[in-house]
Amino acid sequence: MPYKEHTIEKKYFTITDVAADLEITTSKLRYYEDIGIIYPDKKKGVRLYKAENVEKIRMVMQCAKTKQFTCKGLKFIYHHKRLPTLNDLI
Repeated sequence: MPYKEHTIEKKYFTITDVAADLEITTSKLRYYEDIGIIYPDKKKGVRLYKAENVEKIRMVMQCAKTKQFTCKGLKFIYHHKRLPTLNDLI
């Protein structure tokens, strides 16, 4: 039987990993958490992010940068995975 090399994908990423990947500061991620945009898992006080959370954060950041959404709009995008309509934000 031939040997198959297995790739191990991480289930969780630390705040430092995510900040480096997204090229932002850890304080920016903590700020997003403080205002209710993201909710990382925590284990013994360490913030742990799943890959899908990182992609959502990436989408929120892109909308914040290009569309200049408010915090309320960014929360909506994170939780609903789509751009808000005007009625969603009222």
